[in-house]
Amino acid sequence: MSVAPGLMSLLLLLLLGATPAAPPSTGERLVAAARAQVGVTTSYDGAYRRIAYPAGDVPAQTGACTDVVV
Repeated sequence: MSVAPGLMSLLLLLLLGATPAAPPSTGERLVAAARAQVGVTTSYDGAYRRIAYPAGDVPAQTGACTDVVV
């Protein structure tokens, strides 16, 4: 039994189109995270702050120098 070449091409196209997309690369995730940070840290406060350890952090609106640079 012979299958028409056009039908085979259509089936191949449908199968290739049904494959899942590749997950985002590390670079794409980094860019998305950096874009999400824009506007969150609005100023830099160079004052010393005592923070909890572990998992302590400075207030999000002031951030640290690296937060503002990024």
